[in-house]
Amino acid sequence: MFLQKAKGKYYDMGQENGKNFLIGLKEFQDQGKLDFFPKKVNDEQIKLARKFEKEMQKYCPDILEEMRGFTDGAGLDFIHHLAQECTPVRLQSQCMIIAISGEHTEDGDPIFLKNQEWLETDGEYLTVCTSKPKDNLNSIGMSFFTANTSRYGGINEAGLAISSVSAGFSFKEPGVMFNAAIRWILDNCSTTKEAVNYLEKIPKVWGSVFVIIDKKGIIAKVESHYEKTLVTYSNNGFEMVTFRFDSPEMIQYNDNDATLDLHDIREKRVNEWFNLNQGNITEQMLIDIAGEHESRICTHIQEGDNLYGTCWSYILSGAKNYALVSEGPPCKKEYQKLEFDL
Repeated sequence: MFLQKAKGKYYDMGQENGKNFLIGLKEFQDQGKLDFFPKKVNDEQIKLARKFEKEMQKYCPDILEEMRGFTDGAGLDFIHHLAQECTPVRLQSQCMIIAISGEHTEDGDPIFLKNQEWLETDGEYLTVCTSKPKDNLNSIGMSFFTANTSRYGGINEAGLAISSVSAGFSFKEPGVMFNAAIRWILDNCSTTKEAVNYLEKIPKVWGSVFVIIDKKGIIAKVESHYEKTLVTYSNNGFEMVTFRFDSPEMIQYNDNDATLDLHDIREKRVNEWFNLNQGNITEQMLIDIAGEHESRICTHIQEGDNLYGTCWSYILSGAKNYALVSEGPPCKKEYQKLEFDL
């Protein structure tokens, strides 16, 4: 696990993070890891990145400013790095999210679980980012080591937690990738409604399902596709999503039916678990279900030389000053308590 902390103006935060990144990169490469970084991108990918840059300048300019500082601090080429972090050149992760309002927890606090899924070995590249931008909201977020300007999920000082799962990897036009959108929301939104408003207006890229919960326990699911965006507010204080659109209006936008069985198995198990335990749910209960194999919530899928599955997991609450983080499959790694001062 790599810890990243910065505060100040966006360019300055990026520059500080870029310098620290070089230290971490050397340590990884001395261990024979990350020898592929930086990845090569071709001329077509650079042209595409320029178009994405224009959209990001409209909808999340601060993120671009931090990335410029990061690439300057790390001695990287800005547009090449942007192509890798904030365009469809990048990773195609899937994942699972559970959000529960305080009315269903033992201590009365809202709670949020994310199982990040990709290569299992990527758990060692988990980067926990604490950001304190000048004039914006402080936050703690999770990302991959080589993509630490954006976020794959996190929580801010207002108690708003957000993450997303991928429901498809086709795209039509340049826009704002989910990981850039999550970072912007953490920096700028205090309530679920504010986050929803932002997601509704940005140009979409991949099919993504966002789950947002704020300190009051208001939960929204945002099924986001370049053809259509559907917002559903929870009426029972509970939401669970995996790597598919599941609303009737959005099912047509799923890329592949091959994951339908896994989605159904997980959905059935988590719904049963919630109905059995609502009103008494604890962090330990979430930890236990996050590592379940029988329901395939924690998976280990061998494909050739690669082992795919849960590469990290975390639990957040807007009422607490810590995150519980497993830097690997929760069936193999214990959750660590990371205290933070936001």
